[in-house]
Amino acid sequence: MVSNDNDSRYELVADPAVTCAGSAPQVCVFAETPRPLKDLAEQVRRQAEPLREAGVDLPGRFVQSYAGHRDGSVDGVVSLSVGEETGRTVDAASATQTLVTPAACPQDWSDLPSEEAFDARHLLGRWLQVRSGLRTPGADDSDGAWLTGDLGEQAAWVRTTYRLLRTCDFERIQMPDGVG
Repeated sequence: MVSNDNDSRYELVADPAVTCAGSAPQVCVFAETPRPLKDLAEQVRRQAEPLREAGVDLPGRFVQSYAGHRDGSVDGVVSLSVGEETGRTVDAASATQTLVTPAACPQDWSDLPSEEAFDARHLLGRWLQVRSGLRTPGADDSDGAWLTGDLGEQAAWVRTTYRLLRTCDFERIQMPDGVG
């Protein structure tokens, strides 16, 4: 009897091989699906620049992994959609999502993921895209005033929040005044 479950065709490998590109941070994807690596590494490098300028301590590398597989790792987490794994290019949003996930935290895979971390990653991602020239806040955006406001205040929030995301200390995350 043939199973209709598409996942039954795959065997989960405990520690899959990866191939990497770039530096500071390095980006690593599964060795069996390396096609998007060059584009992803370049987009991560470009979008990481505002984080560096804000004084953020980035992970040395971001690694693709299975959900929950790398809990406690010092690596950030690569985020790709299923279609991107087999293509040569990735959407800018995948590079953004990768950068705003600087650690594989067990809370992300729990039954009740952290709303604070979700909201912070969302705002941090929008900030990254604005600072990278990929997005312009609209007049009706509730976070527009903050995204176009004082860069010093933004940088302080970005540094603190990134450190809390990187250490999985989600309970201490606070959104900026007037946002969220």
